[in-house]
Amino acid sequence: MPTKYQAPTEGWNQNRQRGLGLFHDQHRSDKFPDGRPWWAYTERPADGAHMPHPVGELNPYGWQAPWIPEATYMQMSMGTLQTNKFRIMYERMIADYRQAQEEFYQRAAAEALQANLPIPEFGDALGWKLRAIVGQPPRSPRLPEAALAGDRWLLGFVLEPNEYLNRLLVSGDVRIGRETEIPIEKIINRTTMPDLSTLAGKKSKEPAPA
Repeated sequence: MPTKYQAPTEGWNQNRQRGLGLFHDQHRSDKFPDGRPWWAYTERPADGAHMPHPVGELNPYGWQAPWIPEATYMQMSMGTLQTNKFRIMYERMIADYRQAQEEFYQRAAAEALQANLPIPEFGDALGWKLRAIVGQPPRSPRLPEAALAGDRWLLGFVLEPNEYLNRLLVSGDVRIGRETEIPIEKIINRTTMPDLSTLAGKKSKEPAPA
């Protein structure tokens, strides 16, 4: 006697575990006391024991900024996330950017020697011939340094540009080596900078703005 077909009951289904989530970074302001909000598609882990985690990119929600960190440095702190708050890993970004600069200028010096061109010092602007060979210098670590220190324009809290940082974003990095000598407090806009302890999650050692 033929067996009657019975559709299998649906168990754990990945599509049913997906949704939308709202997450907050460490940068607080009067408008965003819990940190800047980001939205992302989320997925609940198969074990059901952890809260839904972002899958794909995090996107600003209700704000915009001239510079958004790479997703890698936001996802780093979400592996064991048990809350909707996360921390952008600026320290790791700064280290990676510095290493990229060192490798870039080592290569530029080697290529210049091979092509019989002037050998650039670390941080020098490159001539067009050498630039055609090695490309543009990588992003400056001054950007994540300024974000970590709380530059309000870079974080999207004010509209008035920080001209120093805007030049790095618009025209690329020149004189990188000399600019790393400038104290970060002279780069960020201290007249509009919030309390650093609310941004970095620790007590700031910087004196209060005059």
